[in-house]
Amino acid sequence: MKKIFLILFLAIFGLGKSQVSDDYKKTVVTSFIDYNRLLINKDFEKALEYMPSQFFDIVSKKQLILFIEKLYNNPEMEFKFSEPTNIVVGDVKQIEGKYYVPIDYHSNLKVKYNLEKKDDKEENKLQANLIKMMLEEKFNTEVQYDEKTGFYDINKNKRCIAISSKEIKDWKFIVIEKKRKFLLQKLFPKELIDF
Repeated sequence: MKKIFLILFLAIFGLGKSQVSDDYKKTVVTSFIDYNRLLINKDFEKALEYMPSQFFDIVSKKQLILFIEKLYNNPEMEFKFSEPTNIVVGDVKQIEGKYYVPIDYHSNLKVKYNLEKKDDKEENKLQANLIKMMLEEKFNTEVQYDEKTGFYDINKNKRCIAISSKEIKDWKFIVIEKKRKFLLQKLFPKELIDF
């Protein structure tokens, strides 16, 4: 009889623990999608509320908002962001009193350069190929060019870290990229960057 109660207890405890894990992962995904929707809808001030405060020790919120608005409102370029897909939330890790969770996801960005078209089709094609190569190098991924729309389609698997100091609630996000690694190592624990 004791064995039955022990098995029942372990099963209930195990299910309860699993439910907690699923709950924090759902919260992370929901917050991450909300953050990305704010960026897509160009609500930068609210979007930056989802970034860790340490980031603003380097660049102020106001400066970052001005930079992003300038980039988005550049008449020479158009951007189309899509919501992240294939979101995989890793296990929570506690470091120095904060909670960190890796998020792997697929990102899609479409970019169009509003450049003057030349009369020479070959010159236009060369220009499109040069831009494509530049974007492939910048984003370290294959880029597709749609001649009809003029958009460059950039698909990339990315990693982000969700950060919370409040008992796995109120998540903030920072994208982990090799080119930012030096900066991120100054702001966050090394274990976080090498997640």
